[in-house]
Amino acid sequence: MSGELSREPEQHRSVIYKDDSLSSTVKNWILLDGNRLVVTGLIGLSVFVVLYGLWEAGIISFQNSSAITRLSSGLIAGEFSLLTIVLAINQLILSQEMGPAGKILERLDGMMEFRHRFERVADVDVTPPEPVEMLNALAHSTMSEVDRLESTTTGIENSNLKNLISSYCTLTKESIANIQKILDESKPGAFSALSGAISENYGWQAHLAREIQAKYGDHLSEESLDSLESIIELMKVFSIARTHFKTIYIRRELGSASRYFLLIGIPGVLSAYVLSAIYGGSTGVLISKSLVSPVAIVLITISTLPIALLASYILRTATVARRTANIGPMVLQKEPKLESIDE
Repeated sequence: MSGELSREPEQHRSVIYKDDSLSSTVKNWILLDGNRLVVTGLIGLSVFVVLYGLWEAGIISFQNSSAITRLSSGLIAGEFSLLTIVLAINQLILSQEMGPAGKILERLDGMMEFRHRFERVADVDVTPPEPVEMLNALAHSTMSEVDRLESTTTGIENSNLKNLISSYCTLTKESIANIQKILDESKPGAFSALSGAISENYGWQAHLAREIQAKYGDHLSEESLDSLESIIELMKVFSIARTHFKTIYIRRELGSASRYFLLIGIPGVLSAYVLSAIYGGSTGVLISKSLVSPVAIVLITISTLPIALLASYILRTATVARRTANIGPMVLQKEPKLESIDE
Protein backbone atom coordinates (compact mmCIF):
# COMPACT_ATOMS: atom_id res chain seq x y z
CA MET A 1 0.00 0.00 0.00
CA SER A 2 2.85 2.40 0.74
CA GLY A 3 4.15 1.98 -2.81
CA GLU A 4 0.74 2.89 -4.20
CA LEU A 5 0.54 5.95 -1.99
CA SER A 6 3.85 7.23 -3.29
CA ARG A 7 2.70 7.06 -6.88
CA GLU A 8 -0.94 8.12 -6.68
CA PRO A 9 -0.47 11.84 -5.95
CA GLU A 10 1.45 12.33 -9.19
CA GLN A 11 -1.48 10.85 -11.12
CA HIS A 12 -4.06 13.18 -9.63
CA ARG A 13 -2.29 16.46 -8.95
CA SER A 14 -3.81 18.64 -11.60
CA VAL A 15 -5.25 22.00 -12.48
CA ILE A 16 -8.27 23.02 -14.47
CA TYR A 17 -7.48 24.02 -18.02
CA LYS A 18 -9.55 26.91 -19.30
CA ASP A 19 -9.55 28.20 -22.83
CA ASP A 20 -10.29 31.94 -22.58
CA SER A 21 -9.16 32.79 -26.11
CA LEU A 22 -11.25 35.01 -28.37
CA SER A 23 -12.10 32.09 -30.68
CA SER A 24 -13.36 30.03 -27.74
CA THR A 25 -15.44 32.97 -26.46
CA VAL A 26 -16.99 33.51 -29.89
CA LYS A 27 -17.65 29.79 -30.25
CA ASN A 28 -19.39 29.60 -26.88
CA TRP A 29 -21.47 32.67 -27.73
CA ILE A 30 -22.65 31.14 -31.00
CA LEU A 31 -23.31 27.71 -29.51
CA LEU A 32 -24.72 28.63 -26.10
CA ASP A 33 -24.82 32.16 -24.77
CA GLY A 34 -25.98 34.18 -27.76
CA ASN A 35 -29.62 35.13 -28.25
CA ARG A 36 -31.03 32.74 -30.85
CA LEU A 37 -32.74 35.51 -32.82
CA VAL A 38 -29.47 37.44 -33.00
CA VAL A 39 -27.63 34.33 -34.17
CA THR A 40 -30.36 33.79 -36.76
CA GLY A 41 -29.96 37.38 -37.95
CA LEU A 42 -26.20 36.95 -38.26
CA ILE A 43 -26.65 33.79 -40.32
CA GLY A 44 -29.11 35.63 -42.57
CA LEU A 45 -26.71 38.57 -42.88
CA SER A 46 -23.93 36.16 -43.83
CA VAL A 47 -26.11 34.68 -46.56
CA PHE A 48 -26.87 38.17 -47.89
CA VAL A 49 -23.21 39.24 -47.86
CA VAL A 50 -22.08 36.05 -49.61
CA LEU A 51 -24.74 36.28 -52.31
CA TYR A 52 -24.15 39.98 -52.85
CA GLY A 53 -20.38 39.51 -52.97
CA LEU A 54 -20.62 36.69 -55.50
CA TRP A 55 -22.99 38.77 -57.62
CA GLU A 56 -20.71 41.83 -57.50
CA ALA A 57 -17.75 39.63 -58.45
CA GLY A 58 -19.67 38.32 -61.46
CA ILE A 59 -19.54 34.72 -60.24
CA ILE A 60 -23.31 34.25 -60.11
CA SER A 61 -26.19 35.89 -61.94
CA PHE A 62 -29.90 36.30 -61.24
CA GLN A 63 -31.04 36.78 -64.83
CA ASN A 64 -32.03 33.18 -65.58
CA SER A 65 -35.78 33.05 -64.93
CA SER A 66 -36.13 29.26 -65.06
CA ALA A 67 -33.31 28.71 -62.55
CA ILE A 68 -34.71 31.26 -60.08
CA THR A 69 -38.21 29.81 -60.48
CA ARG A 70 -36.92 26.33 -59.59
CA LEU A 71 -35.07 27.81 -56.62
CA SER A 72 -38.18 29.58 -55.34
CA SER A 73 -40.23 26.38 -55.71
CA GLY A 74 -37.66 24.52 -53.64
CA LEU A 75 -37.71 27.24 -51.00
CA ILE A 76 -41.51 27.12 -50.78
CA ALA A 77 -41.44 23.32 -50.37
CA GLY A 78 -38.76 23.65 -47.70
CA GLU A 79 -40.70 26.27 -45.77
CA PHE A 80 -43.77 24.04 -45.62
CA SER A 81 -41.58 21.16 -44.44
CA LEU A 82 -40.33 23.36 -41.60
CA LEU A 83 -43.90 24.24 -40.66
CA THR A 84 -44.60 20.51 -40.46
CA ILE A 85 -41.65 20.19 -38.09
CA VAL A 86 -43.17 22.95 -35.96
CA LEU A 87 -46.40 20.98 -35.61
CA ALA A 88 -44.42 17.86 -34.66
CA ILE A 89 -42.47 19.80 -32.02
CA ASN A 90 -45.66 21.16 -30.48
CA GLN A 91 -47.18 17.69 -30.39
CA LEU A 92 -44.04 16.42 -28.63
CA ILE A 93 -44.25 19.16 -26.00
CA LEU A 94 -47.96 18.61 -25.42
CA SER A 95 -47.51 14.83 -25.09
CA GLN A 96 -44.98 15.41 -22.29
CA GLU A 97 -47.11 17.92 -20.43
CA MET A 98 -50.46 16.12 -20.64
CA GLY A 99 -51.47 12.96 -18.86
CA PRO A 100 -53.86 11.36 -16.36
CA ALA A 101 -53.98 12.46 -12.74
CA GLY A 102 -52.02 9.41 -11.58
CA LYS A 103 -49.09 10.21 -13.85
CA ILE A 104 -49.06 13.86 -12.81
CA LEU A 105 -49.17 12.84 -9.14
CA GLU A 106 -46.26 10.46 -9.70
CA ARG A 107 -44.20 13.27 -11.24
CA LEU A 108 -45.08 15.60 -8.37
CA ASP A 109 -44.14 12.99 -5.75
CA GLY A 110 -40.83 12.42 -7.53
CA MET A 111 -40.09 16.13 -7.50
CA MET A 112 -40.96 16.44 -3.81
CA GLU A 113 -38.78 13.42 -3.01
CA PHE A 114 -35.88 15.09 -4.82
CA ARG A 115 -36.43 18.32 -2.87
CA HIS A 116 -36.37 16.42 0.44
CA ARG A 117 -33.13 14.73 -0.62
CA PHE A 118 -31.71 18.12 -1.64
CA GLU A 119 -32.56 19.61 1.76
CA ARG A 120 -31.03 16.66 3.60
CA VAL A 121 -27.79 16.61 1.61
CA ALA A 122 -27.33 20.40 1.29
CA ASP A 123 -28.38 20.95 4.94
CA VAL A 124 -30.99 23.61 4.15
CA ASP A 125 -34.47 24.01 5.61
CA VAL A 126 -36.29 24.55 2.32
CA THR A 127 -35.11 23.96 -1.24
CA PRO A 128 -34.72 27.27 -3.12
CA PRO A 129 -37.43 27.61 -5.77
CA GLU A 130 -35.16 29.19 -8.41
CA PRO A 131 -32.67 27.02 -10.36
CA VAL A 132 -29.68 29.37 -9.97
CA GLU A 133 -30.31 29.61 -6.21
CA MET A 134 -30.51 25.81 -6.00
CA LEU A 135 -27.12 25.35 -7.63
CA ASN A 136 -25.65 28.13 -5.50
CA ALA A 137 -26.84 26.31 -2.37
CA LEU A 138 -25.29 23.07 -3.63
CA ALA A 139 -22.03 24.81 -4.47
CA HIS A 140 -21.88 26.46 -1.04
CA SER A 141 -22.54 23.15 0.74
CA THR A 142 -19.95 21.33 -1.37
CA MET A 143 -17.36 24.04 -0.66
CA SER A 144 -18.01 23.65 3.08
CA GLU A 145 -17.55 19.87 2.86
CA VAL A 146 -14.32 20.26 0.88
CA ASP A 147 -13.03 22.69 3.50
CA ARG A 148 -13.92 20.14 6.18
CA LEU A 149 -12.10 17.40 4.27
CA GLU A 150 -9.05 19.62 3.87
CA SER A 151 -8.99 20.38 7.59
CA THR A 152 -8.77 16.64 8.38
CA THR A 153 -5.46 16.29 6.54
CA THR A 154 -3.62 17.61 9.60
CA GLY A 155 -4.17 14.25 11.28
CA ILE A 156 -2.84 12.17 8.35
CA GLU A 157 0.69 10.93 8.94
CA ASN A 158 1.46 9.72 5.39
CA SER A 159 2.69 12.77 3.50
CA ASN A 160 1.82 11.37 0.06
CA LEU A 161 -1.81 10.71 0.99
CA LYS A 162 -1.95 14.11 2.66
CA ASN A 163 -0.69 15.79 -0.52
CA LEU A 164 -3.17 13.80 -2.62
CA ILE A 165 -6.16 14.95 -0.58
CA SER A 166 -4.86 18.54 -0.49
CA SER A 167 -4.48 18.53 -4.29
CA TYR A 168 -7.98 17.11 -4.67
CA CYS A 169 -9.42 19.77 -2.37
CA THR A 170 -7.62 22.55 -4.26
CA LEU A 171 -8.85 21.23 -7.61
CA THR A 172 -12.43 20.86 -6.40
CA LYS A 173 -12.54 24.30 -4.77
CA GLU A 174 -11.29 25.93 -7.97
CA SER A 175 -14.04 24.15 -9.89
CA ILE A 176 -16.73 25.19 -7.40
CA ALA A 177 -15.44 28.76 -7.38
CA ASN A 178 -15.77 28.90 -11.17
CA ILE A 179 -19.34 27.63 -10.94
CA GLN A 180 -20.21 30.18 -8.25
CA LYS A 181 -18.73 33.00 -10.33
CA ILE A 182 -20.86 32.03 -13.33
CA LEU A 183 -23.99 31.65 -11.20
CA ASP A 184 -23.45 35.02 -9.49
CA GLU A 185 -23.38 36.67 -12.92
CA SER A 186 -26.36 34.69 -14.24
CA LYS A 187 -29.96 35.75 -14.57
CA PRO A 188 -32.74 33.65 -13.02
CA GLY A 189 -33.91 30.76 -15.15
CA ALA A 190 -33.25 27.15 -16.09
CA PHE A 191 -30.82 27.98 -18.89
CA SER A 192 -28.67 30.22 -16.67
CA ALA A 193 -28.42 27.44 -14.11
CA LEU A 194 -27.71 24.89 -16.82
CA SER A 195 -25.04 27.11 -18.33
CA GLY A 196 -23.30 27.27 -14.96
CA ALA A 197 -23.74 23.55 -14.37
CA ILE A 198 -22.10 22.47 -17.61
CA SER A 199 -19.11 24.78 -17.23
CA GLU A 200 -17.24 22.32 -15.01
CA ASN A 201 -16.55 18.61 -15.31
CA TYR A 202 -17.94 17.58 -11.93
CA GLY A 203 -17.86 13.90 -12.92
CA TRP A 204 -14.08 13.88 -12.60
CA GLN A 205 -14.18 15.22 -9.04
CA ALA A 206 -16.82 12.64 -8.11
CA HIS A 207 -14.66 9.87 -9.59
CA LEU A 208 -11.58 10.98 -7.63
CA ALA A 209 -13.57 11.20 -4.39
CA ARG A 210 -14.80 7.62 -4.83
CA GLU A 211 -11.31 6.43 -5.75
CA ILE A 212 -9.75 8.00 -2.65
CA GLN A 213 -12.54 6.57 -0.54
CA ALA A 214 -12.12 3.05 -1.98
CA LYS A 215 -8.32 2.83 -2.07
CA TYR A 216 -7.32 4.71 1.06
CA GLY A 217 -10.30 4.33 3.37
CA ASP A 218 -8.20 2.39 5.91
CA HIS A 219 -5.81 5.34 6.20
CA LEU A 220 -8.47 8.01 6.74
CA SER A 221 -10.33 9.14 9.82
CA GLU A 222 -14.07 8.80 10.21
CA GLU A 223 -14.47 12.53 9.67
CA SER A 224 -12.51 12.36 6.38
CA LEU A 225 -14.61 9.44 5.16
CA ASP A 226 -17.79 11.26 6.19
CA SER A 227 -16.68 14.35 4.25
CA LEU A 228 -15.91 12.28 1.15
CA GLU A 229 -19.31 10.57 1.39
CA SER A 230 -21.03 13.94 1.74
CA ILE A 231 -19.18 15.31 -1.30
CA ILE A 232 -20.22 12.28 -3.37
CA GLU A 233 -23.85 12.66 -2.27
CA LEU A 234 -23.82 16.38 -3.10
CA MET A 235 -22.50 15.62 -6.58
CA LYS A 236 -25.24 13.02 -7.05
CA VAL A 237 -27.84 15.67 -6.25
CA PHE A 238 -25.99 18.08 -8.56
CA SER A 239 -26.26 15.51 -11.36
CA ILE A 240 -30.01 15.08 -10.82
CA ALA A 241 -30.55 18.85 -10.66
CA ARG A 242 -28.57 19.44 -13.85
CA THR A 243 -30.55 16.80 -15.74
CA HIS A 244 -33.81 18.27 -14.42
CA PHE A 245 -32.83 21.77 -15.53
CA LYS A 246 -31.84 20.38 -18.92
CA THR A 247 -35.28 18.82 -19.34
CA ILE A 248 -37.03 22.08 -18.41
CA TYR A 249 -34.75 24.11 -20.67
CA ILE A 250 -35.19 21.89 -23.73
CA ARG A 251 -38.97 21.94 -23.37
CA ARG A 252 -39.01 25.74 -23.11
CA GLU A 253 -36.51 26.04 -25.93
CA LEU A 254 -38.60 23.88 -28.24
CA GLY A 255 -41.69 25.90 -27.34
CA SER A 256 -39.94 29.17 -28.15
CA ALA A 257 -38.49 27.74 -31.34
CA SER A 258 -41.88 26.60 -32.63
CA ARG A 259 -43.38 30.04 -31.97
CA TYR A 260 -40.59 31.84 -33.79
CA PHE A 261 -40.77 29.36 -36.68
CA LEU A 262 -44.33 30.45 -37.32
CA LEU A 263 -43.46 34.15 -37.08
CA ILE A 264 -40.48 33.89 -39.42
CA GLY A 265 -41.77 31.04 -41.59
CA ILE A 266 -44.75 32.98 -42.97
CA PRO A 267 -42.61 35.87 -44.32
CA GLY A 268 -40.21 33.26 -45.67
CA VAL A 269 -42.95 31.55 -47.66
CA LEU A 270 -44.28 34.88 -48.91
CA SER A 271 -40.78 35.96 -49.99
CA ALA A 272 -40.28 32.74 -51.94
CA TYR A 273 -43.70 33.18 -53.57
CA VAL A 274 -42.94 36.81 -54.51
CA LEU A 275 -39.61 35.68 -55.97
CA SER A 276 -41.43 33.09 -58.07
CA ALA A 277 -44.02 35.65 -59.19
CA ILE A 278 -41.35 38.16 -60.24
CA TYR A 279 -39.55 35.68 -62.45
CA GLY A 280 -42.57 33.69 -63.56
CA GLY A 281 -44.47 36.35 -65.44
CA SER A 282 -45.63 35.61 -69.00
CA THR A 283 -43.77 38.68 -70.27
CA GLY A 284 -40.55 37.85 -68.42
CA VAL A 285 -39.18 39.49 -65.28
CA LEU A 286 -41.74 41.90 -63.84
CA ILE A 287 -39.33 44.50 -62.44
CA SER A 288 -36.50 46.60 -63.84
CA LYS A 289 -33.36 44.67 -64.77
CA SER A 290 -31.26 47.03 -62.65
CA LEU A 291 -33.25 46.03 -59.57
CA VAL A 292 -33.81 42.35 -60.24
CA SER A 293 -30.55 41.07 -58.73
CA PRO A 294 -30.66 43.10 -55.47
CA VAL A 295 -34.35 42.25 -55.00
CA ALA A 296 -33.66 38.55 -55.65
CA ILE A 297 -30.83 38.55 -53.11
CA VAL A 298 -33.03 40.16 -50.44
CA LEU A 299 -35.94 37.77 -51.08
CA ILE A 300 -33.67 34.71 -51.04
CA THR A 301 -32.14 35.89 -47.77
CA ILE A 302 -35.56 36.32 -46.15
CA SER A 303 -36.59 32.88 -47.42
CA THR A 304 -33.57 31.26 -45.75
CA LEU A 305 -34.22 32.84 -42.34
CA PRO A 306 -36.44 29.95 -41.10
CA ILE A 307 -33.63 27.52 -41.93
CA ALA A 308 -31.19 29.81 -40.12
CA LEU A 309 -33.49 29.89 -37.08
CA LEU A 310 -33.69 26.09 -37.06
CA ALA A 311 -29.89 25.89 -37.29
CA SER A 312 -29.40 28.33 -34.40
CA TYR A 313 -31.68 26.35 -32.07
CA ILE A 314 -30.21 23.00 -33.09
CA LEU A 315 -26.71 24.32 -32.40
CA ARG A 316 -27.62 25.19 -28.82
CA THR A 317 -29.77 22.17 -27.94
CA ALA A 318 -27.23 19.78 -29.48
CA THR A 319 -24.39 21.47 -27.58
CA VAL A 320 -26.30 21.25 -24.30
CA ALA A 321 -27.14 17.59 -24.94
CA ARG A 322 -23.52 16.78 -25.77
CA ARG A 323 -22.02 18.56 -22.76
CA THR A 324 -24.52 17.05 -20.32
CA ALA A 325 -24.51 13.51 -21.69
CA ASN A 326 -22.66 12.07 -18.69
CA ILE A 327 -24.50 11.44 -15.42
CA GLY A 328 -22.50 10.94 -12.25
CA PRO A 329 -18.79 10.06 -12.02
CA MET A 330 -18.20 9.39 -15.70
CA VAL A 331 -15.88 11.30 -18.03
CA LEU A 332 -16.96 11.08 -21.66
CA GLN A 333 -14.93 13.92 -23.09
CA LYS A 334 -12.28 12.95 -25.61
CA GLU A 335 -10.18 15.93 -24.53
CA PRO A 336 -10.53 16.32 -20.73
CA LYS A 337 -10.34 19.69 -19.04
CA LEU A 338 -7.57 18.50 -16.75
CA GLU A 339 -3.91 19.05 -17.34
CA SER A 340 -1.20 17.29 -15.34
CA ILE A 341 1.43 19.23 -13.45
CA ASP A 342 4.99 18.12 -14.10
CA GLU A 343 7.05 18.70 -10.98
